[in-house]
Amino acid sequence: MTAQITDTFIFKGEQQDLICICGGPLATPQHFGMVPSVLASACYDSFYSTYELTEKHLFLRNMPLKERGSRYLPTAGVAPDLSKPHQATYTNIAVHDPITELCVQGYQEATAFKSVYDITLLDGKITRLTDRSAEMAAKRGKFKREYEAGDMEQTMEDAFSLVDLE
Repeated sequence: MTAQITDTFIFKGEQQDLICICGGPLATPQHFGMVPSVLASACYDSFYSTYELTEKHLFLRNMPLKERGSRYLPTAGVAPDLSKPHQATYTNIAVHDPITELCVQGYQEATAFKSVYDITLLDGKITRLTDRSAEMAAKRGKFKREYEAGDMEQTMEDAFSLVDLE
């Protein structure tokens, strides 16, 4: 199976991978009246997005996509760039996304990342920002230590959990 292109966001001037979302979907082509079609084997969702997280808001900045009927509609007043065959790219879409929380968890352990943030949003505005980088750095290697200690049941449960960062 081909690794998938992840959504990313720009935070504090650095591009970060988005590895978990809690509480609501991010913007999709369907939100803008379009029906996606498979863009590439590395993009099964038919689109991927780059967001910018400013001090106060989350904005959709870039969304390449393939639309089933090649019906690329203006999105939030932005006309698509149609210079690439069989796809369109929307850039600088200044919309407040409806997501309520970004968190870093999933199949990849949060401890694998140098920068780890929990970000809570309400109506596209930051209501809480927690830098958990130091906490994850302190936990780095826990999986290996548990594996070597022989606590396999707990190790496997932790490895496949999508529930929390504990």
